[in-house]
Amino acid sequence: NLSFVRFPQVMTKFACVVLNHERFVSLVNVIYKVAKKNTQGRRHCIMLDATKTIFHHFKHIIIGIYFGGLVYMFYPIYDYVVNRALTPVSPLIFPFLDDDTIRSFLISTMCNVTAAMVNSFGTVAVSLLFVTFVEAYGSLNALIEDDFRVFDDMWKRGNKNVAQRKAMFRNIMMEIMDAARFNLSINELYSLITTVQIGCCFLSMSTLAFGYLALDYVGGLGACVYFLTELMLFCYIGQLMDNQAERIAMVIFHSDWYLYEVSYQKDLLFALCMVQNLKSINIAGIMPLNFAAGVQVIKNIYSIIMFLLNALE
Repeated sequence: NLSFVRFPQVMTKFACVVLNHERFVSLVNVIYKVAKKNTQGRRHCIMLDATKTIFHHFKHIIIGIYFGGLVYMFYPIYDYVVNRALTPVSPLIFPFLDDDTIRSFLISTMCNVTAAMVNSFGTVAVSLLFVTFVEAYGSLNALIEDDFRVFDDMWKRGNKNVAQRKAMFRNIMMEIMDAARFNLSINELYSLITTVQIGCCFLSMSTLAFGYLALDYVGGLGACVYFLTELMLFCYIGQLMDNQAERIAMVIFHSDWYLYEVSYQKDLLFALCMVQNLKSINIAGIMPLNFAAGVQVIKNIYSIIMFLLNALE
């Protein structure tokens, strides 16, 4: 039953957050310290843009999840209003309830919708935290990019202040190390959550789509759209992370490193080797979480459904 898939999924997410709450809090503290430290000039604008982007993503995540929830409940309402048929919103069956009566049907629907809302709340909460960390990681990269721009200007202007150059370069290297640690922490905290989320969407969508095609379970179409929304939501956040994982390397590539002294170039080469090993979040340690992974999951669902339908013929 799908409810027995959804509930462990949400509990796994909450368990990951609770058991690793110190690490989640430490990432939040890093974000707070960076925002508090950069309160002037261009760097302040970078932090403001990151904040606006985070709230922009918040809005779209909430709209996307609850749009999927409305689609989930749409067909049973439509079927009752138009055809006067009591179509269950979920295959979950409660004992001592006769779904052929309106009273029992409403009780069953309320229980199913309540369970769905709790599950959706868990998905929204974890997704909002996820996208906050990813965008904060992006703002760290933006600050590194800005520092490289200033450092390049020093060499172009022929700045002879060695102490100032060393301090600036040391700050850049520290920022790169902080961004690398931030990347590693996000990967460690969200690898299991992502794997469980994608696995749940895969199993649920396969079951619901097969139920519609083989057993004419029309009520499952709305739930299938909802799980598709969740799948693409996580793939979207993963794509953002995937893009940011390559950003620092591109910043180093495009810097005027050939103007630097040899000692700086050696340190920069070390930093480049390190950031090239940064990874996006992987699903079960196999494939990166991005839109390509979402398309591959949908293709696998289609292949499984076609195989089962051919086996039934």
